[in-house]
Amino acid sequence: MKKFRSKRFFSQKNIAQLFRDDRDAYGNVIFDTILLVLIGISVIFFVLQTYPLPEDLLKIIHHADTLIMGVFVIEVFLRIYYAHKRLAYSFSLANIIDVLAIVPFFIGAPSLQFLRGFRVLKMFRFLDRYTKKYPHRIRAKKFALIFKIVASFLVFLYMAASLLYTFEKGVNQDVDSFDDAIYLAVVTMTTVGYGDIVPVTPQGRLLIVGVIISSLFLIPIYLSSLIRLYMLSSRKQSITCGKCGLKYHDYNAVHCKMCGAIIYQEYDDEHS
Repeated sequence: MKKFRSKRFFSQKNIAQLFRDDRDAYGNVIFDTILLVLIGISVIFFVLQTYPLPEDLLKIIHHADTLIMGVFVIEVFLRIYYAHKRLAYSFSLANIIDVLAIVPFFIGAPSLQFLRGFRVLKMFRFLDRYTKKYPHRIRAKKFALIFKIVASFLVFLYMAASLLYTFEKGVNQDVDSFDDAIYLAVVTMTTVGYGDIVPVTPQGRLLIVGVIISSLFLIPIYLSSLIRLYMLSSRKQSITCGKCGLKYHDYNAVHCKMCGAIIYQEYDDEHS
């Protein structure tokens, strides 16, 4: 096992690779995980501030939130600085989402701070990076796909609830906290519609219509993706190639699709 060398790790080349969103950037699992944890904490802070918490606790949350947002500002700056094409990356969708997520906090626009939830989509880029780095790991691909489906559904739910809270707070007496908005978003997305909480603002009603229409398309897509994943995984055989070590192959495969070695004899040996 190689010893950790701090000088090599913090070299200019390695730091550049950490902050690049290019496909050839290898990234770092610990670094990316820390970013995702900070993104999750910032989303939780936004939700907590919608509740009537003690003033001292709200101050602590605000100071911690300011510190995290400062880290995000540095991250955005470094990603632009280390990008191969700085101007092109500055106007890329990934960078625009990152900027929109932090600007409302510093300009004092609390009604737009829910945009920080878009940064959760960053995990999709991280997952794509690692699954492309190890294309032969079928289980990792399955986990990544399931995680993407669940995460995208939760992000959609969070954004719908955040918008409902922003539009209805102070106007709708039935929407006093974020959990009321979550409840309204869930019953809307599932097209249950109990009717105990309804939007009263024009923006809220328009949003509900959009959520219902989106749910009619998104939920079948999520379910079909899971079914397709199950069908593909069920047609795989767990046979380890003796040459390259690839474990999963098609149920009727004779040769390894990675290196071309014969695996049929190995299959017979395993089932004899």
